[in-house]
Amino acid sequence: MEPAIPTLESRTAPYSHETTTTLITPPLLARLNFPKGLQGKIIAIIARMFCGLPFDDAQVILDELAGNMRRHTVHNPVDYVRRLLEIHKAGK
Repeated sequence: MEPAIPTLESRTAPYSHETTTTLITPPLLARLNFPKGLQGKIIAIIARMFCGLPFDDAQVILDELAGNMRRHTVHNPVDYVRRLLEIHKAGK
């Protein structure tokens, strides 16, 4: 049984999700919920990193970033998201 809120660990294959196949395109970027406290330039960089990624997967990564930002200081959100994307693409 899959958890109510999908996590990176719940994925069985890179870029797969049972409930959606909607890929990130520029119009969908506006619907993503970025963590509070990120500056516009950082948001733009991270948004570009999500192009072609399933929408739900991108939001899970942003939620993970937001949760970590609440618990710890994230000195470089772009590198943090880059690492989460590497983990996601590896299917972990």
